[in-house]
Amino acid sequence: MAIGRSSVGQQITKPGVKRKKPRINYQELLKKYRSGKSVGATNLARLKARGLVARTGGKYKGKKKDLGNRGKS
Repeated sequence: MAIGRSSVGQQITKPGVKRKKPRINYQELLKKYRSGKSVGATNLARLKARGLVARTGGKYKGKKKDLGNRGKS
């Protein structure tokens, strides 16, 4: 079976089966971040986007401000 270019790098699933997005526990991430452990760049950005961690640059530097839904998880 040949794989088309559009599906390269994507996980192959059965037709008609919808994949669930992983549920992210933000309180656990926040606890881990505050204790000084690494949470990763994407998870840190998620915390900043929800106003749980202060931003480090830009117009809202040092502020815990939720800038609204940007279409991300």
